[in-house]
Amino acid sequence: MQQTSHPIVSAQNLSKRFGAAQVLAHINLDIGQGEKIVLCGPSGSGKSTLVRAMVGLEPFQEGRVYIAGTLLEPGSFIEGVVPTNVGIVFQQFNLYPHMTVMDNLCLSPVLVQKKARKEAQDLARHFLARVHMPGFEDKYPAQLSGGQQQRVAIARSLCMQPQVMILDEPTSALDPEMIHEVLSVMLAMAGEGMTMVCVTHEMTFARAFADKMIFMDQGEIRACAPPGEFFTHPASDRIGHFLTALERDFR
Repeated sequence: MQQTSHPIVSAQNLSKRFGAAQVLAHINLDIGQGEKIVLCGPSGSGKSTLVRAMVGLEPFQEGRVYIAGTLLEPGSFIEGVVPTNVGIVFQQFNLYPHMTVMDNLCLSPVLVQKKARKEAQDLARHFLARVHMPGFEDKYPAQLSGGQQQRVAIARSLCMQPQVMILDEPTSALDPEMIHEVLSVMLAMAGEGMTMVCVTHEMTFARAFADKMIFMDQGEIRACAPPGEFFTHPASDRIGHFLTALERDFR
């Protein structure tokens, strides 16, 4: 995989508090162009807060983030304004129920990027094919399974042609039989060189997907290593216990 020497995402001394609770503590993280990063750790460790802060959906008190050419810092933070070259996929699909799949996919390219409707529709059809859903343009979200809705959500993000894709536990709201179809789409995307950051507990997927595993606990990055090293030689007993517990829970 070809990677540039300059990070496309850089968090520098990123810290966040909810009242007296420190939820992110001096996070420093660089992600290179084309890298695939998996964030893992116990519930409440700060994973989702970190990715939300990195894209402008969560204010923070200290530090700064550079992401795909955009600077985010406490003094310039505008809540909910996400860089247009960053795609986000959440646990919940967040599709507009009263709109067809085609209209869901075309909305942001037309309204935000000012693309012509025809160009947006062509993009939508292209990315629906990428997520193995050609011919679903006229369906409504209620007519789709959970796995199909999540794949539409991925296609919707791809329609913005992002430089960076953020996926926050994209399979956690799915039934077990639907998880594989979404993970297979993500693995295919990973093979095409897109920079991706994924929060997940799916460790089998993480081994195949990630260039780098990051373990968070109590708002801090406690380990950062390639998958082979991360899984074979855990950096601490805490990480070893976490991986053992995950294996037991998903057995």
